[in-house]
Amino acid sequence: MTPHDHFVFFLPDRDGNPVKCTTTENSIVIIGANGSGKTRLGVWIENCDERGIHRIVAQRKLNPSEFTPPKSFKQAENKIRFGREDGENKHLYKWSNGREAATKNIDDFDDTLAALLAQRNNESNRFRSECIRAEEAGLERPPIKPTKFDILQEIWDTIFPQRKLIEDDSKFLAQLTTSGQIIRYPASQMSDGERSVLYLASQILCVPEVSTLIIDEPEVHLHPSLMNSLWTALEKARPDCLFIYITHDVEFAASRQTSEKYWIKHYDGKSWDMEKISHSDLPEALLLDILGNRRKVLFVEGEKGSLDERLYSALFPERYIVPCGSCGNVISRTKAFSSLSLLHSYDVKGLIDRDYRSNNEIESYRRHKVYCLDVAEVENLFIVPEMLEILAEHFAVDPNELKQNALASIVDKRLVSQVNDQISQATVARIKYSLNMADIRPDDINRSLKEAFESIDPQAIRQEIDAIYRNIIATRNYSEALKHFNSKGLIFEIAKLLDMKSDALHSLILRLTTDSHGEKIFTAIKSYLPKELIEEDENRIICSRDLS
Repeated sequence: MTPHDHFVFFLPDRDGNPVKCTTTENSIVIIGANGSGKTRLGVWIENCDERGIHRIVAQRKLNPSEFTPPKSFKQAENKIRFGREDGENKHLYKWSNGREAATKNIDDFDDTLAALLAQRNNESNRFRSECIRAEEAGLERPPIKPTKFDILQEIWDTIFPQRKLIEDDSKFLAQLTTSGQIIRYPASQMSDGERSVLYLASQILCVPEVSTLIIDEPEVHLHPSLMNSLWTALEKARPDCLFIYITHDVEFAASRQTSEKYWIKHYDGKSWDMEKISHSDLPEALLLDILGNRRKVLFVEGEKGSLDERLYSALFPERYIVPCGSCGNVISRTKAFSSLSLLHSYDVKGLIDRDYRSNNEIESYRRHKVYCLDVAEVENLFIVPEMLEILAEHFAVDPNELKQNALASIVDKRLVSQVNDQISQATVARIKYSLNMADIRPDDINRSLKEAFESIDPQAIRQEIDAIYRNIIATRNYSEALKHFNSKGLIFEIAKLLDMKSDALHSLILRLTTDSHGEKIFTAIKSYLPKELIEEDENRIICSRDLS
């Protein structure tokens, strides 16, 4: 088995006509959301060449017998490929004249293992005959070649290094040693993952040379830690074959880094609208995640399960929330996705904290569909004046007293003690942004850099920022403090006033978004959210799932 210069396959155009495609890689990935006609596409591709294409369906039974029934290789191969030991009409026998091509639950595990054993016997017999002929001619015996079963064992060792795969008198066994004791168990008692690896590897090793393999849902029964290593090993073992993976699994699709990828954008029940996915500078897993999701997208700060993701999932249930980590990632990814022609039909926006940003900086991001909260940190949404009224009602305390205590704690105490540090950090942030936006020309680096520095007046910037903070303190403006006071610990002050821990207050507010308080909370904080996200859906409903 040797690799090819290129492989040929066919995909349908929008009218269902076959289009000849080529690839220099021996695998392609077709990804689509549920309901995008993936299985029927596999059937369509298979029908282009029934003899040269072998399709492994997602509905496969993994219940092997304890002992593999003996068959000739031709009998077992025909049963696997055509559904009948003595026939070659796949459409008629295997797929019931096409009626079950997309729905049939395939039960050919025993036939697959029987083909592997028969193939090994044939290979051993051929080798024995070659040795006899060499002896009769007075020549050296030929070198031993690994059988398909030997290759299967090598692949198994790669996936399950702690367990050996052995065959004893037509019985496939997994063997491991624990505490000095050898333990064996048959294929019928293997885990789902072990049986899936045994089935897939055996079947792929048995198909004829130069075949095209369609694997529908290659991730079924496989732990993510096994998927990449298994399919990499199988592609390496069969470089003569083209692997066509059809999946909705983002993690699997992203793991096939060298594979060409196609996206099923739409299926109307008869034809497919497909597009080849070009490479981009974005993380591939993220790109595929977006393509596999049909909702509007909102990039946010934080990680999976973070406060940002949980809160925004409740506030914007119509959007697919994608945590990106830092604000820089939100900005760069939103800009990048907006520039991709592939995603022009998608509504992709970004949402970041205000931090120390100036109005000019905020406006520049808005042009790229990146929007800022009107508070310095997302946690500050939980303690805006309107939210304090809701909390006061919940805890049965005087709202005016709670507001006055919040003002004293956050402005009179914390901001006053940290104002110089806040002014300095805001000044540095403003200067960094100005330098980042400066036009440093490659043909005149020294001069353009000097001009950039000369255009920045640190003293004037500091004076402007100083005036903002001093005015907040002088006027005791609580709302303006939440907009400019960049500290994640402010909610701690309110939690103390309510005799709670800050984490407990976070959880309480998130729980309140799931009950009758949900719309009230949204109304309380919507003026601090970007109008571009609010105005797009005036009839929004708070998500009802448990976010606590």
